[in-house]
Amino acid sequence: STFSSNSNTRYAWKSTSCISSSRSATIIVPNGGGSIKATYSRQYYLRMEASAGGSVSPSSGWYDEGSTVTIRANAYGGYVFDRWIGSGRGSYTGKSRTATIQVKGPITEKAIFKIPTYTVKFTCSGKPSGESWTVIFNGEVKSSRGSTIYFYNVKRGTYSFLIGTIYDGSGVRYRPTPISGTIKVPGVTSKHVTFKKQYRLYISRNVAGGYTVPSLGEHWYNAGSRVTIEAHAYGGYLFQKWVGSGSGSYTGTSSSRTITMNAPIVETAFFREKPKLFTVTFYRSGLPGGKLWTVKFNGQTKSTTGSCISFSKVKPGHYIWRAYTVSGGFGIRYRPSPSTGTINVQGNVKETICFVEEHRLLMVSSSGGYTSPSAGEHWYRPGTIVWISATPKSSSNPSEYYYTFHRWIGSGRGSYSGTQRTAAVRVDEPVTEKPVFAYHYKVAVWHPGYYTYEGTWVPGHYEKKWVPGHWEKRTRTETYWVKVPHTRWVRKPVYGYRKEPVYGYRWVRKPVCGWYWTYDYWSGWHWEYSCHYEWVMEKYVKYYRTVRYVKDYRWVRETYYTWERRTRTVTYWEWIPGHYEQEWIPGHYEWKKVWHPGYYTYEWQVKYV
Repeated sequence: STFSSNSNTRYAWKSTSCISSSRSATIIVPNGGGSIKATYSRQYYLRMEASAGGSVSPSSGWYDEGSTVTIRANAYGGYVFDRWIGSGRGSYTGKSRTATIQVKGPITEKAIFKIPTYTVKFTCSGKPSGESWTVIFNGEVKSSRGSTIYFYNVKRGTYSFLIGTIYDGSGVRYRPTPISGTIKVPGVTSKHVTFKKQYRLYISRNVAGGYTVPSLGEHWYNAGSRVTIEAHAYGGYLFQKWVGSGSGSYTGTSSSRTITMNAPIVETAFFREKPKLFTVTFYRSGLPGGKLWTVKFNGQTKSTTGSCISFSKVKPGHYIWRAYTVSGGFGIRYRPSPSTGTINVQGNVKETICFVEEHRLLMVSSSGGYTSPSAGEHWYRPGTIVWISATPKSSSNPSEYYYTFHRWIGSGRGSYSGTQRTAAVRVDEPVTEKPVFAYHYKVAVWHPGYYTYEGTWVPGHYEKKWVPGHWEKRTRTETYWVKVPHTRWVRKPVYGYRKEPVYGYRWVRKPVCGWYWTYDYWSGWHWEYSCHYEWVMEKYVKYYRTVRYVKDYRWVRETYYTWERRTRTVTYWEWIPGHYEQEWIPGHYEWKKVWHPGYYTYEWQVKYV
């Protein structure tokens, strides 16, 4: 039977000699006695234990000394195998889930299981070099100046994270994407964060007279992005302008504008209260009724035949007004005095414009001299006495021409007509004065020329006549050769092609077998069949070549050429150079036409201008 020496060691029966393999039997004792031998094996107890989270195999039990046992650890869901802790001779301690041990004594093997942990990695790009960035993961805060942040020993589960924004100076920041979120471990163990450069747009206003879009305060936008800013005035206020600072900002009077975020920008919207409005009224004086008169004020021009002109909705301030001259008919006008002025509007204003009646003195221009007053229109009050004078134009060549004053021709009550160079006129009504000057000048009188005919005898003589160079048409006969085609039938071969071997020779080592008369020590002389190798010259095909041969003949029509001599007539042009020829001119009379040229005489004439 099996018996134990202690709780971890025992001896197990294996066999009994001289009897059956069973541990019990009935025997017959022979005469003289005998012996029976029982064989036992030493066994040790293998204790298998497992911590929470898994199971082990095989189960605890007894094993023969020196035997090998394969142990395995199996983790439950949510756990992983960590290590074996063994004690006793032949035990195993290590990280391998499956191990083989040799039982050399009592052994205890305990499998340790644990809840798995992971490493979560955060990486980033786009941040400034050397700048520190921060990650808050599962309540733990870590920062780094590099591009990677690790969180160790993270258990399975879903965790939230938050990435900190990097602020780099006033108005510049780097915003992460994503800025927050959740990570389910172990499904996701890494997260990449991209930092994008942003500039601050700060919106403000001078007074609470309106609202802005975007709203007042600071706003952040990606670098290079375009943002539309708008200003809207409340009732009783007016938008004035935007005042911006920073690259890409806007300064101007447009209420809506798109700016480019090239740098931190500050935009201030300016509002002002709507001003009070007044009425400015202009009255006329000295102008007959029914006349259309005009006033320009604050950029507006108004006309009326009535007694006043009003401009409403005028803001407080200084303004310039202008009144225009009114036509009273032919040669009469009504001039405002003064014609312009400045009004300080701080309330409703009434202004009277005085018109003065004036009559026209028209001095007609002349090419023969000058007048005083100068040529043109001059306006005077009725009854004004004006002295007029005329001065002839000076001459640069008095021997050829000169000017003298002739007379005045006047029209209108109070005008002057006469030969006095200086006279007085009274402008009782529109007056016109025209000066008349005498233009004295020399006139050339032309006496035309005429022809007469005279006869002269010319004796006969030779004259040398020049014949100019010219082209003459000529012909010549030329001989030339012509290539003439002919046809004929020719018997030509038809070729075929075939492959022919090209032979070569080479040495080949071949076996040679036969019966040979030979001698050896044991058998003496005798016939023996044997084989040996000899080098033999062998013929072989090196390659095949293509050979052309005549398969047949056929008749072929071909073209051939011969040279034949021909003639042709060629027309060409020949240049005859210029030359002289002698020509006889017989005696004759020649009538010559004699010209008597015309001539001028000069006389003084007068023209009134």
